[in-house]
Amino acid sequence: MTRTLIIARHAEAADAVAADDKGRPLTAHGRSQAESCGLALRQEGHAPQILIHSTAKRILQTRDGLISKWFEPPQLIEDARLYSPPQGLTPDNLLHFFNRVMDQANDDAASLMVLAHNPEISRLAEILNRGYPEALSRGYSSGTACVFTSTAERWYDVAPDNVRLDLIVLGGEKVIRAKALQASRPAGPRAPEAT
Repeated sequence: MTRTLIIARHAEAADAVAADDKGRPLTAHGRSQAESCGLALRQEGHAPQILIHSTAKRILQTRDGLISKWFEPPQLIEDARLYSPPQGLTPDNLLHFFNRVMDQANDDAASLMVLAHNPEISRLAEILNRGYPEALSRGYSSGTACVFTSTAERWYDVAPDNVRLDLIVLGGEKVIRAKALQASRPAGPRAPEAT
């Protein structure tokens, strides 16, 4: 079975208030970004069957914006670990963390989205792609989704040696397809921006 894995960052959120980071809502632009990203994914044939997401307000609002543009709502799985993953994970340990998150999905499902925060979500995309693609050289901006195709037999087994980056929805709007991605080489390591 060929699997489609979508790695997405929440849309633009309001500035952090020291006491309530988890409660940060989307901005008006962020709500528009989420809907645009959902529409772009649907038009490219990538509305997922399962969506695993963090429990932060900006994630829930992004999820709702995405879903509003899909014909069929996905199965939703909330995972609080995605809001505050363990700190300082090596690339192998970070991939293992996300493999455990994805392992909650039914292996019969052909498509899955993980919707979470930076820096972890951009690090996962970098690990799977074996470097940042040129299209992300300015960072994994809010509302960005990377679509990977995998030949892994189980969600738990998704890894760099069995995935290919096929599409990026950049900032919720610009669609970059496989042909353009293949023409660009991965950029070197960079420090991803904060959540």
